[in-house]
Amino acid sequence: MKNISFDQYYRNIYQERWDRLKQSLLADKHYLKIHNVFQSSLPTNSYLYPDISVCEDEIVDIKFGYKLDGASIFPPRLFTSLKGKKVLDACASPGGKSISLLNRIEEIEYLQLNELSKNRFFRLKKNIEDYIGNENHKVNFSRLNSEKLSVQLKDDFDLILLDAPCSSERHVLNDEKEIEIWSPKRSKVLAKRQWAMITNCFEKLKPGGELIYSTCSISPLENDEILEKFTKKRQGMFSIIKHNHYFDSLGLGEETEYGRIFLPDTCKYGPLYIAHIKKMTS
Repeated sequence: MKNISFDQYYRNIYQERWDRLKQSLLADKHYLKIHNVFQSSLPTNSYLYPDISVCEDEIVDIKFGYKLDGASIFPPRLFTSLKGKKVLDACASPGGKSISLLNRIEEIEYLQLNELSKNRFFRLKKNIEDYIGNENHKVNFSRLNSEKLSVQLKDDFDLILLDAPCSSERHVLNDEKEIEIWSPKRSKVLAKRQWAMITNCFEKLKPGGELIYSTCSISPLENDEILEKFTKKRQGMFSIIKHNHYFDSLGLGEETEYGRIFLPDTCKYGPLYIAHIKKMTS
């Protein structure tokens, strides 16, 4: 395992599917566009949601909207309700999922956008400020370590979005230098960080609150295995919300034991893994 290549590592996981999946990861992404409700009207050709459309042209200015992989539209849209809720985006940069939440800011009581990395924080802040066009009293920025939120963050939240740093295999595959330095340890190290993040976010979740965990990894270590461990360590403290009927009706994604994964060889979008949990009230 120590000297195993990237290709062999993922072939061992995906078996005969790997060649097809690998080719889809090397192909161009399929993007959707979030239309800027602060500075433009809703699209006439909406897709899935009123403010979303298929991205057909390059977006030259964020005031016209924001493009992101089609599967990335879903994590911020799966909360049961945003109305009157305090919401945390725990790893918010560069801001695509935050922007999706911003389009519904009138429903939200308070939105905190957090990013630890200095460079990524300022990129996030600029993107959000350019998108809104001015300051919004409901939006707050922070630079806290999501692995230590339970001690660094005073407030508790109704809803938390944790789009965790991950192996980003699609990026690795498309970068020869990244392939050269890759090792199986990468996913193991990231899984430890993701575990710290999800447990800390759960501590800051109000009773009855919801947490959506997502990654753009195809490694089970960073996806269902995180939720499997969480289920064992936090048994009886939360329930899992599945969205199978919704996604099956769209023909998007595949059910996993604890969530849903979108892989581009079958649904063109992704990769993206989503798990949705609800904290018990007592």
